[in-house]
Amino acid sequence: QELTPLLKANPTDVFYQELAAQIALQRGKLTEAAEGFTRILTKRPDLLLVRFQLAETQRALSQPQAAHANYRKITEEWRVWAEPWHGLGLTYGMMGNLPMSHLALAQAALYSANVVEAKAQLAIARNHLESHPSQEADEWFTSLEEFIK
Repeated sequence: QELTPLLKANPTDVFYQELAAQIALQRGKLTEAAEGFTRILTKRPDLLLVRFQLAETQRALSQPQAAHANYRKITEEWRVWAEPWHGLGLTYGMMGNLPMSHLALAQAALYSANVVEAKAQLAIARNHLESHPSQEADEWFTSLEEFIK
């Protein structure tokens, strides 16, 4: 109730818009939250934290392709942030791409300084790659494996 007059008085204020989307998210109104985060990113595509919130909301809404695109954008621009890598791994899994899923989860583990988990995810990815070969996944696997050594 207190936010409504602030939004009316400051309709372009990204802070108030983000707060409204957060409130919607907290209330379980995922579609409303996603729409709010999307509106913000239309004006300010550089706000990676808002993009992350949108990706997380899209994943919760079972929109893995949309979430995947946002997680990819974040991981390209803020490479060492583990959480988007984890979300990316989950969306790959939702889309049925298990080799890429486990590779992204391995990347998340590395950026969380959890080498044991990274090695475990790489082992799972290796098993999936044997039955589902992919050039993209093979290249990523090789670079991660070399990095962990």
